[in-house]
Amino acid sequence: MRGRPVGGEEALAALTVAARSSINPSLLTITRLAAALGDPQRELRVVQVAGTNGKGSTTRMVESLLRAHGERAGAFTSPLLHDLTDHVLVDGERVTREALGGGAASALEAAAWLGDDLPSPPTQFELLTAAALCVLRDAGVTWAVLEVGMGGRWDSTSVATPDVAVVTSVGLDHMEFLGPTLGHIARDKAHVIRAGGVGVLGPGTAEVDPVFAERAAEVGARLVRVLPTAAGDRGPMGADEARFHVTRAIDAPDGTTVLDYVGPAGEHDGLGVPGPGYQADNAACALTATALALGRPLDSALTARALAQSAMPGRFEVLARAPWLVVDVAHNPAGARVLADAVERAFGGRRVTVVLGVLADKDAGAVAEALAPVATRFVVVRPESPRARDAADLAALVQEATGCVPHIAPSVGSAIAEVRAAGEECVVTGSVVTVAEARVACGAPGAGADGG
Repeated sequence: MRGRPVGGEEALAALTVAARSSINPSLLTITRLAAALGDPQRELRVVQVAGTNGKGSTTRMVESLLRAHGERAGAFTSPLLHDLTDHVLVDGERVTREALGGGAASALEAAAWLGDDLPSPPTQFELLTAAALCVLRDAGVTWAVLEVGMGGRWDSTSVATPDVAVVTSVGLDHMEFLGPTLGHIARDKAHVIRAGGVGVLGPGTAEVDPVFAERAAEVGARLVRVLPTAAGDRGPMGADEARFHVTRAIDAPDGTTVLDYVGPAGEHDGLGVPGPGYQADNAACALTATALALGRPLDSALTARALAQSAMPGRFEVLARAPWLVVDVAHNPAGARVLADAVERAFGGRRVTVVLGVLADKDAGAVAEALAPVATRFVVVRPESPRARDAADLAALVQEATGCVPHIAPSVGSAIAEVRAAGEECVVTGSVVTVAEARVACGAPGAGADGG
């Protein structure tokens, strides 16, 4: 073997600095890396979840629903909030650093052993994917729910062949890698749909449905579409449809959205999902994907219990009350529009102070424009990331997009302290790192872990 064995903590430390932002537009490296590790993905049944927005929540819901129905399940999610162990769940719990460190050491040693036989040095995400697959295999789970990092065609999770592939939504994000239009982005994401498998299309894919239909016809896959309907619509439906409608929207930031569903998962009325209405879309996708994976309808009581416990850190998460402080990882225009609608409903039309921190590769002006209708004012920050947009630059973009002159705060924590001291209701958003810093500042559960 080329190279020397590495310990778990050393391996995790190496992963934090490994080619963090590079993209490898090929599956050759991850395929050879996985092969050197014994192809752990082949020992797992897989649900793969792609989409511009909603894929993280959907991934967690599918994992929870599988467990609720007696399956041993795990998940690989991204991006992390605080610690590398945020990426991997087994039996609903974050894996230990020891377990992930072992997987990371195996991945790094395999990469060192392969050396020049690899077409390119593995990126951080490729190493993390390889490590996660090893951890999930070694934990003995039956089902792995894999959240795509970006796109679908070249994403390292696509080293696995999914039984069921979900695409929650298609929006304009990562355009420098995926292409300039919704059609380009959809074509990239459509590659998660594989020959002989099943593709589940969420409501957010409707505009580019023909792209997915073409992909399914090309590879011989079945497509099931998840469609929102009007309340009480019980008309005829096709075998390849699932329908849902929201029967009760949230009326407070910590409220629950209630939906009715009919489709492959069966007929379920009054399912409660923590969070705003967009979580109904994600829940309907998760119900459909889980039922298709298991090959049977879902039990109503078990389903209700699993969804009721599906709140996810950083997704319209309440960190404080009186006054309300909510954080949400919306980081692109489509996500910001969905967040603005959620704020409008949850706060009963009251406007809030928006604390905004955005990464440099995002359309910050469009994000601010989407949030402006629900904002009394903007406070802009530069989160502690080398990829973050400078606060002064962000302030100029916000002013140009909204006509509002934002206040610049020196940090996320100081912005929150200032807003709360003024007694203002607040939403912190714009990026995962901004939300992570807000959670640390507020002492949120799981925010004290190090190493991420």
